[in-house]
Amino acid sequence: MSHLKPILLLLTILILGCKDNVETNLSSQDSGVLIQECFSKLDKENALQAIFENQDFQTFLHPEIEDRLPLKIVKTQFITKDLGIYIKDNKSLITDSTDVSEATVRLKIENKNCQSKKIAYVLFYPIEGAFVKGEVIKNDKIWVVNVESSGEIGEKSVGYKLN
Repeated sequence: MSHLKPILLLLTILILGCKDNVETNLSSQDSGVLIQECFSKLDKENALQAIFENQDFQTFLHPEIEDRLPLKIVKTQFITKDLGIYIKDNKSLITDSTDVSEATVRLKIENKNCQSKKIAYVLFYPIEGAFVKGEVIKNDKIWVVNVESSGEIGEKSVGYKLN
């Protein structure tokens, strides 16, 4: 009977660990340190879609100007090339940090809260000298954007390093 205790303990830990039914992925950073990702691919796509469709960013996008679409977004640990993000029916291009231009959006994830499904971010769009700072929160099945501030100022003002 004593040999069942470790097995029961392990099963209890596994069940409790999966109780929120949150998809977790392990990914590696450049430093080689493994981190746990608590947002599914669909959650990331919908959260990013909400950020880029928000009027505070759309004000600076100017899709009528040549070469603004498809939107180019710098790849990060959170923004991976397998994501499908569409702006004005154009699939966004996710580029490596070595392949950036003035028209490439930089999105810095400042904080992620897995429990409350909240992501704090700063978005910088160099071609317009524009930034949007806010958070996106999952409310039921919809991601809602709350913008803290936005405007047309340089990257140093929002604390985002381009390269």
